[in-house]
Amino acid sequence: EDLPQQARSLATLASDIIGQVASATFSGELSPGQVWGKVNAQVNEKVLETRRQGLTPIKGDSTDKARNVEYINQLIRAEERAGIPAERIMLVGFSQGGCQALSFTLQMPSRLAGVVTLSAWFPQGEESAKVSPMSKNLPIYMSHGDADWVVPVELGRKAEEQCRKMGLQVQYVEYEGLGHDISLEVLRGVRRFVQERVPRVAPTNASVWQELAADVPAADFNII
Repeated sequence: EDLPQQARSLATLASDIIGQVASATFSGELSPGQVWGKVNAQVNEKVLETRRQGLTPIKGDSTDKARNVEYINQLIRAEERAGIPAERIMLVGFSQGGCQALSFTLQMPSRLAGVVTLSAWFPQGEESAKVSPMSKNLPIYMSHGDADWVVPVELGRKAEEQCRKMGLQVQYVEYEGLGHDISLEVLRGVRRFVQERVPRVAPTNASVWQELAADVPAADFNII
């Protein structure tokens, strides 16, 4: 009873797996390859289920969180020193990067244009964190695939709900059949979100655009 719920769950799973492997191997019902294929599928499903229930933290959730947040802050300050105002900077993260982006958002020192998280989850243990005044009503774009096998879609939905509770302005989009991946549809959604909040500003010297365009294959202009 003193063991954490996560440890008890994993111990039970290990015991079940050993029993299944021994039974199937000695009976000759399945080949070794079939046995481990079946076990692997069951392990993956169990991991997803415990993540859905919030019992098993995803690796990288809180590792070096303070250092990662400070690193993001340093990157933003570097952009500001280069002449880009904070209100034209947008933070974008996929999976663990999205989790870290949300962690940074809660303690944001200066207001950004917005935040994009793709196939991410809310940083565990920060549900009661004090939200920075700079983050209030901050536009956040979240997307998640309903077939995500790494970060269950339930965690994406919980992240949306938690952000709304904390006063953040969330736009949440789900993609049918999408796994832990980024599709063209996802990119198009991100593109619209970015363009609405960070409209293009033509450089004083038009040759700057011409030089940039010269390095991009014509076919790439229509990707998103």
